[in-house]
Amino acid sequence: MIWFYMGFYKILSEAMDWQVTNIVAVGKIDVAGKSLQEIYEKLDNALYNPNVFPAIRIFYDYGEGRKVSMLLFASRKFVVAGAKNYKEVERTVKDLVKKLKAKLEWLEIVNVVALLDTGRKIDVERASMELENVMYEPSIFPGLVVRLGNGVAGLVFYSGRVVLAGNKSVEDVERNAENVYRILSRFFYE
Repeated sequence: MIWFYMGFYKILSEAMDWQVTNIVAVGKIDVAGKSLQEIYEKLDNALYNPNVFPAIRIFYDYGEGRKVSMLLFASRKFVVAGAKNYKEVERTVKDLVKKLKAKLEWLEIVNVVALLDTGRKIDVERASMELENVMYEPSIFPGLVVRLGNGVAGLVFYSGRVVLAGNKSVEDVERNAENVYRILSRFFYE
């Protein structure tokens, strides 16, 4: 697998900006013949209590409030969450593989979550009445849920902020940020 570093993602345009807030990856390692307890004992940045949770919880602190966590299950599958860029995912997985002298079998990015700031207030109630593929139940959740297709959803708030979830890459975020901005622009307050 070839990795490349794209740095901290932030796009500025005349009307909006967005940034990646969480990258979720899944994968699997090969650690021959070791139990989860034996694996846990090799890690200094982990918690494991099989009576409470069936996975080892591993924590990484990359400074400036950037914390990444990993769950490692008995199947040797893992989930990485909290990364802000691909480099943090790569660094986290490489650290685990090195500490355990394991082999990485596969790794896949499954969700890239981003926060979009339109810079304008949004008439969420009107948008809920005029748009298709939306859900709005303000007594349950204050945001408008806009389905963009391909498993991507935007959680739209009156403040003009939108959480985009379900993206498979940073390029998807860019495309979906532009799309949701275009869809919502007619509901901006002056």
